[in-house]
Amino acid sequence: MIIEEVELIEEVKFLDVVTLNESLRDIFEYNLVLSVSEEGLYKYVKDSTLYNGSFYMTLHDNFDSDTGEIPYGFLSGKIEDGKKEGNWEKGILTNKGAVIVKLINYSNGVLHGKYQVFDLKGNVLTPNEVHPLFPEEYKDYTDFKNGTGEYYDYYYDTGILKEKGYYRNGKKYYTWIVYDRQGNEIKREYYNNGFIVNE
Repeated sequence: MIIEEVELIEEVKFLDVVTLNESLRDIFEYNLVLSVSEEGLYKYVKDSTLYNGSFYMTLHDNFDSDTGEIPYGFLSGKIEDGKKEGNWEKGILTNKGAVIVKLINYSNGVLHGKYQVFDLKGNVLTPNEVHPLFPEEYKDYTDFKNGTGEYYDYYYDTGILKEKGYYRNGKKYYTWIVYDRQGNEIKREYYNNGFIVNE
């Protein structure tokens, strides 16, 4: 029922909790209950009113024609007035159950507060290093302020850096780099106010 991950949503099932997909590709209109506007607001498709409530998105890997969609994890949190709010979690399904790999905080729809990434064993993953002169200032997380801060993500099974960049006021800014599973740079893009300015 749900397709692939990119960043937004695709398919929704309803009760009190919403189950969505991260992608806007291959939208099946008969299943679409919520959409995400260009401003990043979560709205009901039927009447464009803003969504308020719990949010649970099943993440899927590849579509297999024999078995259908293959779930690999989830993203959950709360939406207020159409915007992400408060504590969110990203989990990955393993043979031992779900493992939390990201703790994310939002305020008014943008990253705000603690952002932390973990491997499948629960170890904190961070590009930050302890400064020899100021070890007390070391943080194993990013402390976003109103959508501004360093973003990073990892391959959770190996702990190898997958992507890093910077957000300013909730939009991608400056250099963003993507790495392959061996840690080699495969893409570098430059952003200004959320738009690519040079590839």
